[in-house]
Amino acid sequence: MKRLCTFFFFLSLMFVQYVRGQNIVNFSFDESSGVPATTESLSGVSFPIKNNFNKPERIEGVKGLALLFDGWSTWLAQDFTIPAVDRSMTIECWFATESFTAANSAIISQEDPASGITLEIEPYGKVVFIFWIDQTRYVMVTEKML
Repeated sequence: MKRLCTFFFFLSLMFVQYVRGQNIVNFSFDESSGVPATTESLSGVSFPIKNNFNKPERIEGVKGLALLFDGWSTWLAQDFTIPAVDRSMTIECWFATESFTAANSAIISQEDPASGITLEIEPYGKVVFIFWIDQTRYVMVTEKML
């Protein structure tokens, strides 16, 4: 099933998912500043970078460059199918915040009305993870703030 896969980040250096020890999705965001797309490195699928100012900005990251997301003006959106997960999975992303938005801001979101995952930051800096198992939605919120 294809779903719209949307990624919103404050500042993202990398997003990686692992299933059974295998990397299934990887974005390095290491392109030059001003490049209007990023490529998922395993599938080769190009994701257009949506930016309200038409100027996606790259900054120095942990390794190479990083795409600067501010939580509201820059995002990726693309029809993309992530392979089905039938066991455990790890989601890894690097981000740094300059400020928090007035509403929850998604770092990673691929959710439809009955399945998927979302990792987000709420306005006071708590991390929220939403996931679906067998048509049931679960929400986990950290006790501590970032």
